Amino acid sequence: GDPHRNLRIFEKLIARGQPLCPREQFYYARELFWHGQYEKAAQVLRTFLDGGLKQAFQPVLPLLSKARLSPKRERRAFGQKREPSDEMAACPDHP
Repeated sequence: GDPHRNLRIFEKLIARGQPLCPREQFYYARELFWHGQYEKAAQVLRTFLDGGLKQAFQPVLPLLSKARLSPKRERRAFGQKREPSDEMAACPDHP
């Protein structure tokens, strides 16, 4: 197959002035990266993260704020069987 097919499809959409939905932004950035266009890939990915990602999750944000799980149920929901280790608790990313 043609390794440039997907990239050309996205570039045609953009040339026609069609805005990319969040999913398309992500895949376009990935295609740019795979084709060595790192700066442009970073720009598209920033656009996705700044707007597209928020837009994609906007409908579920109110549900997430209401669906606070107990710590035990939260661990179970994410497949954790026990309390996080002391090492994880000391990590700044894991309060």
